[in-house]
Formats: sequence, structure tokens, C-alpha cells
Amino acid sequence: MVQSKKKPANTLRIELHSHSTQSDGLHTPSQLAQKMRESGVVGWALTDHDTTSGCAEAQKASQELGLVFIPGIEISAQEGRTIHILGLGVDPNLLTDYGVARRQDRVRRMELMAERAVELGLLEEGVQGGLLKHESPGRPHLARALVDAGVVSSVAEAFEQYLKPGGKLYIESPWPSVSSAISTIKSANGVSVLAHPGKDRVEEGELAKWVEQGLDGVEVMHPSHTESEIARYRRMADLLGILKSASTDYHGTPKGDSRPGLDFPVSMWTPLAERLGVVF
Repeated sequence: MVQSKKKPANTLRIELHSHSTQSDGLHTPSQLAQKMRESGVVGWALTDHDTTSGCAEAQKASQELGLVFIPGIEISAQEGRTIHILGLGVDPNLLTDYGVARRQDRVRRMELMAERAVELGLLEEGVQGGLLKHESPGRPHLARALVDAGVVSSVAEAFEQYLKPGGKLYIESPWPSVSSAISTIKSANGVSVLAHPGKDRVEEGELAKWVEQGLDGVEVMHPSHTESEIARYRRMADLLGILKSASTDYHGTPKGDSRPGLDFPVSMWTPLAERLGVVF
């Protein structure tokens, strides 16, 4: 008989970084809420790229399912390379104009990348319409189109061959600075958290600079982080006196075989919950 894995003591199953079909996720906000419940998650945040358009639907579905919902966003910023800043507990209504402006930037960038893909014979003419229908179009959508066209075998291969900086389809993004992203989140009454710093090769000096600019916390636990990176960013957070967060960065999978949420240490969650005003 197979036994279910026992939840570690002094933890809560939480997901603070997830994406829906409003950006590059595979599930609608309502479907995501159901996935959270099935996974035993008690509280979660929807953090779509540069948009809060899915938060109302996610909030309604979560309320019906008895889940605590935290409205959020993941802002793409530029600091020598793309850096992502999570905004947790934001007021979606205060980010409507920001979302509209960023969508215009994303649409124009996607148009240019798709045109280049057609010119290179990678995709057929007319593919742009399907790519632009997304609320927050980005490189993952183009990567999936390349997979569907048989150009590459996986999204990872699409990024490696065509969509990473310097790739044939890559076009620079007009993203704001990290400081501006932090200010945008604060203007919406949110808590700013640096996402997956190990993945983006963030050094201690950079983190300290962004903390001086108002950054509230750092995502120390992420699927892309090694154990040594988790320990390193925990240490940095403690030295700088900022909040620590964790997530699976859930996007869903085509087969539906992944589960959102992780066992969040209560000692790490409590200070963050207090800042967010969240009570379970």
C-alpha cells in the first residue's frame, strides 16, 4: 500500500508565485484555484506577468473553495538583464493603467518576434493573431508555437536556440528599472519580493542596493535553486533584515501531473503574513 507523504511539522502548504492563462500559465484563474485546493494549499497568490487581470476571477473561485487568496503580480524589470519582482497583496484596481501600458509593450514586442520567425521560415504567415490573443503575451507563448510547429522539441530548446538574449528571435524589452518596479508595487499597497534570484544570478551587492530602494523580501526557495543557493539567499535576507518567501513558480503542465504549493515553514511565513495582513 502506498502511503501519502506526511507534511513536515510546523509548515503550511502555500503558493505565493503562480501564473494563469492571463500570462504564460496553462490554467485559467478558476482552474488554478481548484488545483490549489486539490493540492492541499490553504492560501495562494496569482502573480501573472505584468497584469492583475486574473485576480478578480481567482478571488471569486478561491472564496467559493474556502481558500485564502492574495492578489499579486510579477513585474518584469531591466537591470543589465531581466529581473522579476513579485508584488504580493497588491490592490489590482491600482495597477489597471500599468497593466494596459505593459500589454502594449508586450504586444509590440511579440509582433516583431513573430514577424522575424515568419521571415526565417520558422512559423507560417498569420501566426501573429494567435500569439497576440493573450492578455500578457511573452516569449513562452512563442516558444510553445515553435514546439507546435515542430521547429523544436521543447520550450526549453526554443529558448536555448532562438529566444534567449542574443538568439535569432530575441528582441530587447522596454521594461522598467528594478527601482521603478518596486515603486509601482508600493503604489498599489503591495509587498515587493525579488523572484528566483539564483536563476537570475543576483549578487549580494545588487540585493543590498535594491533593499535600499525599498525591496521588502526575497524568494529564497524556488525550483531553480540548489540547496546551497537556498542557504545563501536565506543568509543574505537575514543579514539585510528582509522578508523570506518560497514558491514552486507554478505554471501547470500539459499533462497536469505537477502540483502547486510547498510546505512553507511557519517561522518564515509568519513575518510575511503579518506584512500582508493575512490570517488563516
